[in-house]
This record gives sequence, C-alpha cells and structure tokens, in this order.
Amino acid sequence: MRSYLLSVCLFFGFINILSAGDWQRIHGRFVTVEYTAGFEELADSLVDIADNSIPRLSALHGVALSEFKHDKVRIILTDAPDISNGYAISDAIVIFARSSMYMENWSGPFSWYKQVMEHEMVHHITFRAIKRKSSFLGLVTSATAPRWFMEGIAQYFAESWTMFRGDIYLKESVLNGRFKYDALNNLEDGRLLYAAGHAFVRYLAQQYGDSSLIKLVRYNKDGWFYDFDLAFQAVYDKSPASIFPFFHRHLIIYYGNQAADYPVIDFTETLPSFGYRDLQVIPLETDSSYLVSTVKQENHLYKTAFIAEINQGKIHISEQISDNFSTKLFISPDQQRIAYGRFSFDTKMNQDLIRYDWYVYDRSSRKAEIIATEVRARNAIFDYQDNLFLAVTEADSTFIRKYKANTFIDVYKTDMPIGKMIIDSSNAIIFEAQLKNSQRDFFKLANNHVSNISSDTTENRNPVYINKRYIAENRIINNQPALALLDQKNGTSEVLVNPQSALWLEDYDAKRKKLIVKASDAAGKTHFAGLSLDSLLIKPILPEKSDSKPYYSAWTSKKAKADSIESLPVTAENYKAIGSLSFPQGDLINLQTIPFVFYDNKYGTALFLTTTWMEAMQRQLLNINAYVFPENWHNSFLSAAHLLKLMNINMQTFYYHGPVLFTRINGKSIDLTHDYGQIGFSFNRFINGNSRLPYYAGVSYTLDAVENKSGIIDYTYHGAGLNLSLAYELPSAYRYVFSRRAIRGDVSYFKSFREPWNFSTFNAALYASTNLLFERLGLESTLKYTQVSGSVSPSAITGIDRDYEYNVPRDFRNTQTIRGIDKDIFGNRLLWGSVEMKYFLAEQSGLKLLFIPVNELAVSIFADGAMISDSETTVTSDVYSYGSELSFGFNIIRFSAGVARGAVNSNLLDTQFYGRLNIKIMDLM
Repeated sequence: MRSYLLSVCLFFGFINILSAGDWQRIHGRFVTVEYTAGFEELADSLVDIADNSIPRLSALHGVALSEFKHDKVRIILTDAPDISNGYAISDAIVIFARSSMYMENWSGPFSWYKQVMEHEMVHHITFRAIKRKSSFLGLVTSATAPRWFMEGIAQYFAESWTMFRGDIYLKESVLNGRFKYDALNNLEDGRLLYAAGHAFVRYLAQQYGDSSLIKLVRYNKDGWFYDFDLAFQAVYDKSPASIFPFFHRHLIIYYGNQAADYPVIDFTETLPSFGYRDLQVIPLETDSSYLVSTVKQENHLYKTAFIAEINQGKIHISEQISDNFSTKLFISPDQQRIAYGRFSFDTKMNQDLIRYDWYVYDRSSRKAEIIATEVRARNAIFDYQDNLFLAVTEADSTFIRKYKANTFIDVYKTDMPIGKMIIDSSNAIIFEAQLKNSQRDFFKLANNHVSNISSDTTENRNPVYINKRYIAENRIINNQPALALLDQKNGTSEVLVNPQSALWLEDYDAKRKKLIVKASDAAGKTHFAGLSLDSLLIKPILPEKSDSKPYYSAWTSKKAKADSIESLPVTAENYKAIGSLSFPQGDLINLQTIPFVFYDNKYGTALFLTTTWMEAMQRQLLNINAYVFPENWHNSFLSAAHLLKLMNINMQTFYYHGPVLFTRINGKSIDLTHDYGQIGFSFNRFINGNSRLPYYAGVSYTLDAVENKSGIIDYTYHGAGLNLSLAYELPSAYRYVFSRRAIRGDVSYFKSFREPWNFSTFNAALYASTNLLFERLGLESTLKYTQVSGSVSPSAITGIDRDYEYNVPRDFRNTQTIRGIDKDIFGNRLLWGSVEMKYFLAEQSGLKLLFIPVNELAVSIFADGAMISDSETTVTSDVYSYGSELSFGFNIIRFSAGVARGAVNSNLLDTQFYGRLNIKIMDLM
C-alpha cells in the first residue's frame, strides 16, 4: 500500500513539474487571472476591468462584496482557441484572447475585452445570486434559470442595445411575423435567443424597474432551492408566457412605427442565385460571369467557391476553386487571383488551437498554392503588383503583412484591431479599424504613413473603393446599416440608401457602375442585387422621419442602475501579486452530485450516487455513477470515468462493475457480472490541420473479468492494446443517416498476459459513405475483419450473435449481427460486411413515437453478410441476409423497424419482422 501511495505522489509531483512555469496568476481585489507568457499586460487590464465592474454588478444583483473576499472569481485568459467569445461556469470565467479579434458582425461600438469581461462577470454574479443551500449538489441546482434570462440579464447589465447585440435580429423576426414565445428558448437560433432574451429583460426593467430583477434573483435567498418560475410568479404576479403577449405587442408597435418611416427597396436587378445560401456573388468583368461563394445544398455544412457563367438562363460552372475554406474570397484587381483562408487545427497547452492556412488560386493554371500557414488572419487584399496582404491580428496588436514568393514582411503594426481592407488606384491600403474608444473608422496606409479618413462620430463599416475621391460604405444610423458615399477630399459623407431592412454593401461593379448589395427577404433568404450609383446620387432612397414614440422606445436606451454601490477599502494584501501556477487542470467544478440512500428488501441498504466534476476549460473531467449494495457487491453497479489532458495527450481512466448485457451462453441468458478497468493514453489530431482528415492513436492497458455469482464461470484476463484510426469526411447535415462523402479505417490489436487466457485479438474496419445522384440518396457500407488466436477466453471469441435487434457495441465477445439471423455462430476468424442504400425522407416529420420525436426519417434497403471460420475444426459458415428498414433518430442513436430474410450456408430462413436500436459505432471509436 505504501508503494502504491508513493507512486501516486510521485506521479502528481511529476505533473506539477511539467506544468510549472506554463501558467502565471495575478491577484486582484475580487478576482484572479490565469494567463501564459506574453499576456501580462492584458491580464493586468482584465484585473482592472473586473475589479472595477464587480461593485456595480454585485449591487444590481443584491450580492454583498464580502462574498468575494475569500472566494475570488477565477478568470482564465487563453489565446489557444480562436473563437469570438468567453464563457462563465460556476466560479470560473474563461476569456479567449481573440486571434482575429475584430468583431465585424458581433460586438458593436464597444471595446471587446471590456464587453466580454463584464458580460461573463454578470453570468458569474448571477450564479452567486441564485445559489441556495442545495448548491453543494452542484451547478445543476441553478439550472432552473432559463437561457433567455441568463443571457438577457448579462446583456442588459453589461451592454447597450445595439444593432448586433439584439436589434437587427429581433427586428427582422418581429416585422416578418416569425417572433413567437419559442424564440426565448430556441437553441437552434442562438442569435435570436440572445436578442429576444436581451429585449425581454429590458422590457421587464422598463415596466417594473431594475429592483424587480434584484427581487427575482434574490427570491427566497435563504431557501433550499432556487425555482425561477416560482420566483418570477412571485415578483411579477405572472408567468413569462403570460407577459410575453404584452411584450410582443410592444415590439410590434415600436418596430412597426419605425419601419413605416423607411422605404422598401424594389430591386430591379437581382443577381442570380447559385445555391441553397449564397454568401458572396461578385460580378466579373466578363459579361454574365460571377465569382461565387455559396452553400450549394441544404445538406452541405461547407462552402463552395467557383466561377460561374450564365448562358440563356442556365448556370455553367467554368472553374471550381475550392470546397474547403473558412473565410471570404478576396479577388485581385485584375481578377486573375483569388485568396481564401482555411481553418488549421492543432493542440497547444492541452487546448484546441485554431489558426488559418491561406491559399491563392491562380485562374490561369487553375491551381491553388499555399501562401501562409497557421496565421491569425481573416481579412486579405491584393495590390496592383500582385502582392497579398493579410491582417494578422494577435491578442493585443495587428500586423498588416505582405506576402510574395513564400516570404513576408510586416508593413504596419498597430494596437487597433483591423477588419476589412481594400486597395485604391494609387496602391494605398484603406482599412477599417476599431480605435481604443471603440469607434470604427477608415484609415489609409500610403508610403508608410497612416491617416484617418473618416474621423466622425458615426460607425463606418465595409469600405468599397469607387474612385480616387469616393469610398462607398455602410454607416450605422439608428441601429440601421445605411449605404453612404464618403468623400475623401473633404471628409463628408452622403447617405444614399437607408431602407426598412438591413442592406449590406458587398462590392462595386465598376464596369456597370453598380453597387453590389446583400439583403434578406421576408422569408429570410439572402439575395444579391446591383444598385445604380448614378441613380442613387440623383435620387437617394431615404426615410421620412416622424415623431418618435418615447414610451415604446425607452427600453432600448435604458441603463441598469443600482440604488447604492458598496465599496470596500483597498488594501495591499495580495493585490496585484503575481506568481506561477502549477497544474491549473486541478481546479474542478461540481456540475452535479446527487447521493441517496435506499433500502432494498432483497439486498439490504443501497447507496445511489451520480457526480460529475469538470475543470473550467475541460482539461480534466470526472464522472461517477453508482448503485452499490455494501453487502452484495455482485449485484451492485459502478462506473467511473476520468479524463486528464496533459502534455497535449489525453489520459483516460475507466472502471465498470455491473451486469453483462449480452450474455447468452448456448442460447440462454446467464446472469454474469462484468469488471472492466482501463487506463489509456491517446491523442486526436488533423493531417496538416485539415478538419476533414482526423487521425487518432491510443495505447491502453485493460483488465477484463467476467464471472457469475458462484464463481464457476470466471473469464479474467488483462493485457495491452493499440488503436489507430484515420478518416476523411465531408461535413454534411445528414451525416447520422449517411455521410455525403466519408471513408474511415480503424485498426486495433490486443494481447493478454494472463493464463489460462493467453491470446491476441486483431480488428480492422473500413467504413465508406457517399450520396448517389442527388443529396437525399446515399450508399453506406462497412467491412470488418476480426481474428483471435491463442488460448482465447470465451468472453473474447468472435463470430455473429443472435441479438440483431441491438446494433450496439458488445460487452461480451467480439461479435457482429446479421439482420434476420437469430443464431449464434462463433469461431476465431470473422469477415463481416454490410451495404445499405438509404433515402432521406424528412428532417422533421412532425410525428412522435410515444414521447420520442420522429426526426431524420429515412428508408433503406440493405444486405448483410459474414463468413465465420474456426481454424481448429476447419468449419466455415457463410451467412447473409437482405431486406429493408424504416428508421429515425437523433445524433448517433437511431431506431428502426424492418423486414429481413436470411440464409445460413445457402439454406434460406423464414422472413423476420423486427425492431432495432442502432448506435453509430464508427462515431464512438
């Protein structure tokens, strides 16, 4: 026992040594910030933002500052995942240092770090405010507060009502008749959920006062459990659903009155549509030719770029550019080169790392060349000398970097986040950037000198070059993206179009003198159109202003105010102290811990426990589920899983004690108990960072014991295993029915080291899937080979088993199933295959089977087959079946009903009707 404890201590000491120095921690008055080298200044700034915001935000929640004295907020600052958000979970906040930090369509006119820090701090303090005596059971006790309220109160307390933080999405939904109560809880439309929650909380504050929100979160503050619905009813004397119609009516009057003042544009020249959802349509100099970026089909979860020509109303794709890219397309002035960026994935400091690889497609050679790898850039531009410029944005600075002939130089560095860039006729770069005061302006970089060319108080976005004097732009006026013309000579701007709905400037067709714009119709479909610049200069399309209605608009400008803000004296104790941090993965959050004690008349006292703990950045996870009879271990159940990310490798530990599910021996079900333990090390990566080419490698050591209560049956062995996997998959919405294009290979090997079961197992699997002729018809096939050799445990032999109604991983034997064959046929070598042609009927059928929605409905025909051989008896069995199925499901779980007829050694069997539970095994490997 002592040697075991010493080994454990040495192991965790080794972990601390490995992680020491990677992370630092700075202490504030109310928070600590964890960060890595290079982010000292930003971490210090986040401490100030957090410490300054907490007194006000705590007062708005009715939370005392003394709660933070010994329980500081843990903030983690990381730049590894390049995503535009942060999140709060229990007592921790994660802030992502934005790799491409410019929030062109997200943050509005506010400093990114201040906005996200205060937004996530509201989440954290709301968690504190709704904690009750039952909070020791974990974060699950706070789950009654709905998502709309958590996001709504965070935006109201920390932000202002702006175009991108609510208005543009809510207005579109209200005016087009799609806004319903379900929008408050619709996780499939996150933007509308955020906007609806933000507006609803503002409406409550306007109608009932900010104090009502304090009463809501502090309701029954000394109680056992926080019940949001009960608290809401007590504070407002109504439920959210009963208040919603009044809120909805308020919005209809507000937006309807506003919209009545604005003109509706009747587009006379709509550009062709090229796919399910067009993202860019750029007219080229050649007549009826376009550069297109589109999602071609509803099933596609990727974009396709191509050059298309329109001939007699028919679309002809003349050049296929790429179907694997993640940014906009950027075309050179001579329209011969097209640049685009593609996500590049890796792992850094036990976190997912996301960057971009940049490619340039040459139209003359029709080939793409990689120009830059693993850079933080989303915006690009070509100059007239064929140089490519990227806006490479780090967490605290941006570089405009020039690339040519696989080399680069930085031509400009700034602490401003840089967005869209354009080139003018003098080869100067004009770019959109956000100043420290959060204002967005246009700047010109010429001859190593930068000048502000739009120094006004209005937000300037989407610059488009017209000529030496004029730049077209989107100007944000009353939360509305209007089209305007900026005069570089005198710095003035003239609004050309300010319509009822959002109109986004995309490009300028100089040959035809048309502004290319993007708009959405009432059904939500995106259209591209050309607007004559000359016509707009003669007759702008502008709103007719009428008197505002303050009663209906006051909620948009309301600011949350606390009655009084508590203050604590500043002390030098532990303030702004900096120190190293070892093993940051060790700080776990209790997501749920639910224990119960039962008494069973047959087995006596029983303990039930389910508990889940997770580190804030998912670098460590622990889950335990147990139903244990202390006096009857054989009939107890226990599963424990632990994941630790260390040195960019996953360390996984798993233990299971419980019944064996598939336990037929000689055709009869036997009551067996399974003890299974495994420790493993693995990693997942992508070839060249390409998300479509994942690979996996893992090694493990396993203990496997199967026995009955009397001990007469005892199949116990242990040994080492190796798993390898390589795949290619084209992302598709129907992938759980069939993948549009996928191929995957898996190989595993296991060798046991315990007598009398001294054996080895080799498994190989190949999976392939593709659509046929059109998107909803697909072919899916799987081929597997298993061979066992040596003194094989009966629990590890291979073959087919009779339980074909369950297409799930087996916990007893390495067997497969043949639909319609209810026989057990075992051996030491198995070759098994299945081919299935599927037709996707409907994503949502509107039906239910009991309480299960019948979604992703499909019909199929199939053929299964297997060859089982035994080297000792030299007996070979050939088995096959064919039939059809109707199936539905969600994610990896599918239910099916079908009919099949099988044959064993050419002897046809009776037709079988069956129901089946399927788990897509390939998605679990």
